[in-house]
Amino acid sequence: MIGVLPVRVAAAGGVIDAAGPITAAQTANLGLVGVMVALVIVPLFLGLPIILWRYRLARPGGAYRPDWEFSRSAEVAIWGLPAAVVAALAVNLWYGTHRLDPSRAIVAPGPPVAVQVVALDWKFVFLYPREGIATVNRLVIPAGRDIAFTMTSDATMQSLLIPRLGGQVYVMAGMATHLHVLADRPGIMRGLNAQYNGAGFAAQNFAVDVLNPRDYARWTVQMRHRPALSDAAYQALSQPSARVAPRAYGGAPPDLFGRIIAKYSTMAQAPR
Repeated sequence: MIGVLPVRVAAAGGVIDAAGPITAAQTANLGLVGVMVALVIVPLFLGLPIILWRYRLARPGGAYRPDWEFSRSAEVAIWGLPAAVVAALAVNLWYGTHRLDPSRAIVAPGPPVAVQVVALDWKFVFLYPREGIATVNRLVIPAGRDIAFTMTSDATMQSLLIPRLGGQVYVMAGMATHLHVLADRPGIMRGLNAQYNGAGFAAQNFAVDVLNPRDYARWTVQMRHRPALSDAAYQALSQPSARVAPRAYGGAPPDLFGRIIAKYSTMAQAPR
C-alpha cells in the first residue's frame, strides 16, 4: 500500500520572510537596490513641485538670462548621480550573481543532502538516493544542511521555486540542472512550479517540511519501511494529474533519474 503523508499547511511567506542564507542575501540586496533607486527618485519628486512653484506663471521668480547656455553643476546633478547609481547597481548585480550562484554548494556542517527532483504534469517527485526513499509533492529536509538538488523534467519545462529558501531554477527534459539551498530553522514552507505548463499549473505546489537533524534521521528510518516506488508505479505517476496527495515510498530504482534523462537523449537520436 502506498504511504500517504499527513497534510500540513505551509506558511505563505516569500523572499522577504527569509528562512535561509540565500533569501536573506536576496532580501538585503533588495533593500540596497531600493535605497539606490531612492537616491534618484526622491530628489525628483521633491524638486518637481519646488520648481513648479518657483517658476509659476502667476508669480515669476526666476532671473531672466537670455544668454545662458551651460551649467556644470546642473549637468553633474542631472547626469552624474543617475550614472553613479547605475554603475553601483551594475557592480552589485555582477557581485551578487556570482556570490549567489544556485549551482554553488553552501558551506554548512555535514555533507550535503542529495535530492533528485523529477518534475511531472502536475506534480514533483523527490528521490533521496543516499537515504533510499522517495516522496511525491512533499519535500522533507534537515535544517542547517546544504540541500543539493539535481533536477530534470519528464514532461514540459518547469521551474522549481521555494520562495523562503531561494530557487526558481528551470528544469527541462533530457537535461539536469542544479540548485543548492539551506534552511536555517525548522518549519513548514511552500514550494511551487513558477513556469506555466498547462491546465494543472495553479495546483502544482508542495510543502517543504524542514526538520531538525535528529527528527530528519528518524523520519528517514521510518520511511524505509514503506513499499518501494516501482517502475509501474512511476509510470502511473507520470501521467498528467493535479492535486496529488503527498505520499512516500521506501525506495526507488537506483537508476530511475538517469533513465529519465537518457530517455530523451535516445528520442532525439532516433531516426525520423
